[in-house]
Amino acid sequence: MRICFLSAEYSPFAKTGGLADVAGALTKHLHAAGHDVRLFLPLYAQVDRADFDIAPIAGLQDLPLEFGPHRLRFSVHAAPLPRSGARAWFIDIPGLFSRHALYTADPDEHLRFIAFTRAALETCQRWSWAPQILHCNDWHTGPAIALVHQQERRPRTVFTIHNLAHMGIFDRQTFDRLGLPESFWQEQGLEYYGQCSFIKGGLVYADEITTVSPTYAREICQ
Repeated sequence: MRICFLSAEYSPFAKTGGLADVAGALTKHLHAAGHDVRLFLPLYAQVDRADFDIAPIAGLQDLPLEFGPHRLRFSVHAAPLPRSGARAWFIDIPGLFSRHALYTADPDEHLRFIAFTRAALETCQRWSWAPQILHCNDWHTGPAIALVHQQERRPRTVFTIHNLAHMGIFDRQTFDRLGLPESFWQEQGLEYYGQCSFIKGGLVYADEITTVSPTYAREICQ
């Protein structure tokens, strides 16, 4: 199957916790099982381009990315996954990921990750590669699930919760600036007690929701 996998972390390229380990193990397993799995993650400043042999992809450099009032540019790089025949695809957006840490308290944190998810989906379209499954992870990629839900012919979607404590909460003004459909601003959408919750994009719209363990699944449900 054609599987598009979006994650803010992936071991060994970029890691702060268990999300990177799970993403790394799962995509390698899916590739070994014969699936066409394409992993996307941000090209953070902390990623060692030389050590991991990360190279720009011809024809996918300095591309326009426009949504709401935002006019950005992005490029795509790739590298072989260590101990796997698969590849990782990196989204490089100047100014958004060249920072001191993977995650920040900067006022544009929302923009960093919705731009990443939009650029990854745009890359699939430029390839004319239509994934059959879109697998997103944690709040950083939740809006991608909601966005593809709008498509008439869309992939099946899976959303994995690694840490429900981090929900990607932003104010209504932020929602308006991201150019998201007004229909998302409802209880059964991204609206969360008068604010915008990125993780709800995955929780509300995904066809399937998974967690990293049966124990965590029980904790969430209870």
